[in-house]
Amino acid sequence: MGEVRRGFFEKVSKAGGFEGQFGRAEKCLNRWLVSKSDEEFTREILKAGVGEEATAEIVQSTKEAVLKAKEAVHKGRPVDVKIKTDKQNNTILTVRDTKFNISSTQWDKLRRQYRWDDDKFEQCVALMMLRYRCLTGGRSGLQDAVPKEVMGVLQRRLDVEVEGFASPINSELGCFCSMFPETDVVFGSLGSFWDFSPTSGSIEVNPPFTEQVMADLDGRITALLTATPHPLSFTLIIPEWTDPPTPSITSIRANPHDHLRLDLTIRQGTHTYTDGLSGLPTPPFVRNTLILVLMNDAGYAKWGPNLPLLKEDLVDCWECDENPAKKRRVE
Repeated sequence: MGEVRRGFFEKVSKAGGFEGQFGRAEKCLNRWLVSKSDEEFTREILKAGVGEEATAEIVQSTKEAVLKAKEAVHKGRPVDVKIKTDKQNNTILTVRDTKFNISSTQWDKLRRQYRWDDDKFEQCVALMMLRYRCLTGGRSGLQDAVPKEVMGVLQRRLDVEVEGFASPINSELGCFCSMFPETDVVFGSLGSFWDFSPTSGSIEVNPPFTEQVMADLDGRITALLTATPHPLSFTLIIPEWTDPPTPSITSIRANPHDHLRLDLTIRQGTHTYTDGLSGLPTPPFVRNTLILVLMNDAGYAKWGPNLPLLKEDLVDCWECDENPAKKRRVE
């Protein structure tokens, strides 16, 4: 999978390097903020996989954020970013009167993931944060992530190296696919998952929780698994919708290619996710979470022997009846 990352950044270099990416990012963000109508904004969010009701709420709640961002981003001029640190050593990043409170842990993570000129780091963070603010309306729910302890188990048992749906804000591995590559590439994004075509490796997939995205994922993952003779694995982490049953989950479980190698349920109320901005546990999740591991035959030959230990470790580190917010660690 390291070859995937190297190949992507070679392509970026040939296309003008990060300098070109940064220029396109600023122009794209400016154009997106200034010229998008509500209808265009709605279509773009729906295309990203957000449901209709949530999309309407997002469009309404982000109007104020968009207006503020318009004042902050000027065509052909650098973003004016101000940085200060509070008493808890958290970073307060300000673009005009739009503020982002970023925990010291998350700020340090962005620093580690960043791979371009040091003097442009703060501007790159600002552009990226503004872009996601317009999607989430300042709410962190859309940036909730799988806990790092769980990701550690996936790395150890399945050699997971890439996150299929993430952002610079919530990525744990630093090598991920994301919604906005023009602002995310400098933080390790490989581009959109839908343009990602791995022929080997192990990928964790925690997509937006919408039926359409999960239905599209079923077909996409099946196509990738059947197209390569090399070991390939996808670990899909999604909510278990049972009322009514979710067609995409039914389809995955009935996969005619027998790609489903592990079907594990983490019980509702016993586990949490991680808030992308603060890095802290969310409230206990109100639904079961499904962990579905899909592999081709070569992948099963490579990682299949680890599945019993994977199942045991995942339950041990993520499911906790007494205090779900206190995530267990697997030694």
